[in-house]
Amino acid sequence: MRRASRLLPLAFLGLTACSQQPTLPDTSSLSPNSLIDTQWEVAELYGEPVPGRAPTLAFSNDNRSHGYAGCNQFFGQYELQETEFTISRIGSTRMLCEEERNRVEQRYLRGLQTVRQATLQGPELILLDDEKQVVVRLRPAKASPSL
Repeated sequence: MRRASRLLPLAFLGLTACSQQPTLPDTSSLSPNSLIDTQWEVAELYGEPVPGRAPTLAFSNDNRSHGYAGCNQFFGQYELQETEFTISRIGSTRMLCEEERNRVEQRYLRGLQTVRQATLQGPELILLDDEKQVVVRLRPAKASPSL
């Protein structure tokens, strides 16, 4: 009986751990003002880490976005209304880079054009497409993105 009473709390802990649902992204603290003057770097693009120097994304107070795309600098306009988020009118410089960096840049810029929702999850900014699939996972930038 004594052994069973010791195992009961462990069994209960195991059941409660298995029944917990994953936490949903925190959208309550994301607002247009919370993005102003923030700078981010890509942690993952379509669920995969990016080789080499990480692309970046920064936001200005005039609804402009800019950053490093993997090869070139880019710019665009963003709009955030509640959790609906878009980046449009994306343009970039046109320097030549090695093939791998060009592939990263193309995936990143195409991905940004598909984004329709933004959420905060801890310190990360998560950008999702129409189907709520994660396109880009960003973390606060360690250094300012170059312009």
